[in-house]
Amino acid sequence: MKHTVDVVVDRLKVRPDAKQRLAESFETALRHADGRALVLEIESGHEHLFSARFACPACDYSLAELEPRLFSFNNPMGACPKCDGLGTITFFDPKRVVAHPGLSLAGGAIRGWDRRNQFYFQMLTSLGAHFGFDVEAPFEKLPRPPKAWCSTAAGRRSRSRISTSAAGRS
Repeated sequence: MKHTVDVVVDRLKVRPDAKQRLAESFETALRHADGRALVLEIESGHEHLFSARFACPACDYSLAELEPRLFSFNNPMGACPKCDGLGTITFFDPKRVVAHPGLSLAGGAIRGWDRRNQFYFQMLTSLGAHFGFDVEAPFEKLPRPPKAWCSTAAGRRSRSRISTSAAGRS
């Protein structure tokens, strides 16, 4: 069974001349209560819960102790998780990846992935053979999954292994 023990450290009215007493009482409360203190407003009955442990006293969510490296863009600890501390976010627009949706993948719907670039064309041909879509069909007429594989990273979730031979056949 858990018990809660409340200890009254001081009772005072907040006034400008009682700053020192308030500070000392608050420090005493934090020291005796493992870094937590509860302040009760006598007039309103409103409670204020404080923590000196960088933790939420209600849900126990805690933060690491604050230190200078947390505020440095040069340090991974302080870098913004969205931009990695660079100040810019690099992304691509899937709508701009497919420059010519009326063309087929083989005909250049995605710039640089057509027949002229043998490496990417072999990969597209292997993908088409493996997943059953035609690289000669206009991109806009392809079913949704191949469109997603070509214009986003959704295809990376596939655990299938696709290999091509020197002749470009899978």
